[in-house]
Amino acid sequence: MTRLSVLCLALLAGVPTAAVASDQPPDDRPSIDRPVLTATVVYESVPPPVRPLALPVLYAASAALQAYDGYSTLTGLRSGAVERNPLMSPMAEHPTLLLATKVATTAATIGLAEQMWRDHHPGRAIALMIVSNGLMAAVDWHNSRVLGTAR
Repeated sequence: MTRLSVLCLALLAGVPTAAVASDQPPDDRPSIDRPVLTATVVYESVPPPVRPLALPVLYAASAALQAYDGYSTLTGLRSGAVERNPLMSPMAEHPTLLLATKVATTAATIGLAEQMWRDHHPGRAIALMIVSNGLMAAVDWHNSRVLGTAR
C-alpha cells in the first residue's frame, strides 16, 4: 500500500462514529447532528509579472561589455600588455580559458539578476546589472586606453 492509503486508513479508523442501539425500526431513529465540512476552491488566473524593459537591455550591454573586455585583453596581451587583474592573470596565458571565464561571469551575473527578478526584487536585479555594467565599462575604458583607441 502506498503511504497515502495507509494514512487515510489510519485517519478513518480513528474517527469516532455514533452507534445508536435501539429497538425502533431504522426509519424512526433519532437524527444525529454531525458537523458538515465544506471547502470552496477558487482558482485565480494571476498574470506573470511584467519584466522591466531595462533588464534585457542591461543583459545585452553586459554581454557586449564582457565581449569587448575579452577582445581587448587578448589584443593587448598580443601587443605586450600585461594583465593587471590578479584573478585573471593566471588565465591570460590561455585565451580559451579567459574567454570561458568571461562567458561564465556573464552567465552568472545575468542568472543572479534573473533570480532576483523572479523573487520579486526587480529593483535589486536592475541595480546589480547597473553596478556590474559600470565596473565592466571602467575596465573596458582602461583597456581601450592601453590599446590606444580611447579618445
